[in-house]
Amino acid sequence: MVLCPKVYVMKKVNIVVDDVVKKYDDFTALKNISFSVCNGQIFAYMGPNGSGKTTTINLLLGLLKPNSGKIKVLDKDPYLDNSEVYDVRKQVGFLLESDPLNPKITGFKNILYQAELYDLNPQYIRQRVNKVMDFVNLTQWKDVIVKNYSHGMKKRLLFARAVVHDPQILILDEPTSGVDLESRLIMRNLIKKLAEENKIIFLSSHDLNEVQKSCTNLIILNKGEKMFDGTLEELKIKYPNKSLEDIYLNLTSSERGIA
Repeated sequence: MVLCPKVYVMKKVNIVVDDVVKKYDDFTALKNISFSVCNGQIFAYMGPNGSGKTTTINLLLGLLKPNSGKIKVLDKDPYLDNSEVYDVRKQVGFLLESDPLNPKITGFKNILYQAELYDLNPQYIRQRVNKVMDFVNLTQWKDVIVKNYSHGMKKRLLFARAVVHDPQILILDEPTSGVDLESRLIMRNLIKKLAEENKIIFLSSHDLNEVQKSCTNLIILNKGEKMFDGTLEELKIKYPNKSLEDIYLNLTSSERGIA
């Protein structure tokens, strides 16, 4: 099982994926995948379409069960259905690429309804929603119905919804896909701020530029197999004089091998 890098040995390991296999009938989506994520890490999970990224996210969220291997999130199996796992799920926030927002109500109400699902203190809940709306720079838009939001604003609203309950672990699926520069910068700074607060950021992305600017660690997948697991510095040392784009394309091509 892969352990956290030495720089993180004093931090708690809060996500563990150990030798996981996931199959859909005769198709193997994940092939003996292992990794761990510690508090304070911004962990990039990369790979082309069909490499197993979404399957991994669904396993971490407890929406799927592995065929073999073990998954622990905050020391619990996320797939189990009991009160302890429910408490763990309240410590996880997520932004999925296909996340829906209600376009007919305001941004504030979208976040408020999500917050209510987490049983936040009624005396505190509106204050918290206002705080996260400000956190993503949407305060002046909070009373505007969401159908009038730009794509980047909707992504920021989804980010606010993911963090409204102050989770320890944040799982983000393509959070900056198709967003404008302002939203990209805002979300990048927010991700770094949360990591500085010792939270885990698990970031699935195709955005190589954003990964270079934000992430401390990364995994590169190809067809359900792990091609690299380490820090950006270790990747550059292993493949000197290569751009991240060149390394990524070579590791995920049908005929692999870095020249």
